[in-house]
Amino acid sequence: IIESVPETWNRTELYFGMSKPDGTVITEAEFKAFMDREITSRFPDGLTLLTGYGQYLGENGEIAKETSKVLVLFYPSDMTNANENIEAIRSEYEKLFQQESVLRVDSLEQLSF
Repeated sequence: IIESVPETWNRTELYFGMSKPDGTVITEAEFKAFMDREITSRFPDGLTLLTGYGQYLGENGEIAKETSKVLVLFYPSDMTNANENIEAIRSEYEKLFQQESVLRVDSLEQLSF
């Protein structure tokens, strides 16, 4: 049996709220179009998208409860444009869907393929 040696990779999670300020929701078709255009084009090697439910305290002081999408990206430390790509995704989502923010969580992980 050949054992693979774990490699250290970056992991970034992005949390996308699915509610708009006017009370409507971002449809699956809208999110899929955004993902194809903005995410897959920047991270074509693979990603994981999860659907969840969350809540947060908004700028208006009220607790917002909504469906969310959680994007999980793994990429090598030497991917020089990763941060720029991730920030472009966040910025475009906030602008396109009038979001206060897109939560970003970064860590280092040991992966083996």
